[in-house]
Amino acid sequence: MRASAKGVTLVAVAVLLGAGCHRGWSSDDAALEKAIVDGDWQKVVELGEAWQTAQPINIVASTVLQAAYHRLGRLDEMWKAHQLRTSRYRKRRPDYRLLASWAKHLRDTYPTNGNCLALASGVFLAAGEDGKAVEAGQAAVRRAPEDWASYLASGVALQTVVGGRQALELLDKAVELGPGDALVYAGRAAALVGLREYDRALADANKVLELAPGIPHGWRARAAAYFGKRDYSEVLQSATKGLEVGGPSVAGYEGLASIHLYQGDPDAALVDLAKAVELAPWAAEIHWRRAWVYYQMGDRDGYRTEAGEVVRLLKRPVGVRQYWLRSEALGLLGRPKEALRDAAEAVRLGPESARNYIILAKAEHEVHKDNQAVETCTRALSIDPDNREALMWRAAAYTAQGEYGSADADLSEAIRLDPDGPYAYCLRSILREKSGDTDQAAADFSETVRIEGEAAKRHTEALRKQVDEHEAWRGRHWTWRRSSSGRD
Repeated sequence: MRASAKGVTLVAVAVLLGAGCHRGWSSDDAALEKAIVDGDWQKVVELGEAWQTAQPINIVASTVLQAAYHRLGRLDEMWKAHQLRTSRYRKRRPDYRLLASWAKHLRDTYPTNGNCLALASGVFLAAGEDGKAVEAGQAAVRRAPEDWASYLASGVALQTVVGGRQALELLDKAVELGPGDALVYAGRAAALVGLREYDRALADANKVLELAPGIPHGWRARAAAYFGKRDYSEVLQSATKGLEVGGPSVAGYEGLASIHLYQGDPDAALVDLAKAVELAPWAAEIHWRRAWVYYQMGDRDGYRTEAGEVVRLLKRPVGVRQYWLRSEALGLLGRPKEALRDAAEAVRLGPESARNYIILAKAEHEVHKDNQAVETCTRALSIDPDNREALMWRAAAYTAQGEYGSADADLSEAIRLDPDGPYAYCLRSILREKSGDTDQAAADFSETVRIEGEAAKRHTEALRKQVDEHEAWRGRHWTWRRSSSGRD
């Protein structure tokens, strides 16, 4: 489980605004929008509740209502509204295009109003329009520099897309201006986990529990912090408590699945994810998680079935996240050129995100464009210098080119940044074995076993097969080039 994973932290405005349906505008649009502009959140609640009563399946009404509850500090009601919407949309696929269009309406109609811009930022993020979320959040801070909600929206968007100290600075300011709001601490806890400041993250998680014990966000933040501290009994306890407090939720079950997978119990992870699918069968990300579990188990039929479901659900991707998600699924299905196309589109839509470049580098590596993959990973590292995943994929690209020394250096740096990451040890063990350094290779394999247990041998053999396949391709390609050039 990645400590910053959406399924574990699930905090702040963007998370609370993440579903969709048909439009159904209210006749009181003007009055409602005026109340948002004026910051009259009690009036927004009154109009939003009336609207939702008249049209129970209405994403705009639900979005406005939850945001207003949040601004009034009525977080228990906010969470109940979120759960009610989840139950109503259980069999309805979200219309993310509508969600994004409403965010655009707020941004373009009220470009100088901080309330509208902060709300638009959260809605864009929920719709997968990450770059627009960051821009709207930054605009909200410029227009309303004394409003904690502006810094929260901007910080959460930046943390989701880029992470790093700049996001933390925005969330620090949100805490300074809004010390009584639980979600500013939840948002900052996520940023601190991303920066591996786990003790501070745990302190913020406990503050969330103090301020808002009736919502699951504090328990989820605790789970993420304890995961970083490698205290897995506390992780499981906190994640389970979050489900008890908040009730069944996709995020809660995804968090449990991540814990069980990391503990070497993929069957339990699949059970957790099956419960998540029951709540939101239309959610492509859950099917992707299931595909990944099956892939880790070596169940080809399982991962191809789930990856195929991701592609089916994302016939018309909306936003960056859906493009890179489909790219990953296409890669599992053995359709690398299509995966490369979608990854390139994700980068075009979100050039500010290191994650998007990493997805592109993976796709480039799969089609043997390893020179480009190295450059793409280097671009990701220019955005996030401590990105372990970028280092490891650059090492994979170097390995495919036979540049073992450069690969070893990147893997060693990845291990320095995360001493408990099994992939780096696993690949470095293979490379050192190929270089004849059998003692160091054995030491690295021992570290892989320490981290992964019984799964280490299976994962090492799978990775060795991939390395050998890329080397064989390079050999054939070089032979063809020499032959076509007329060389001996």
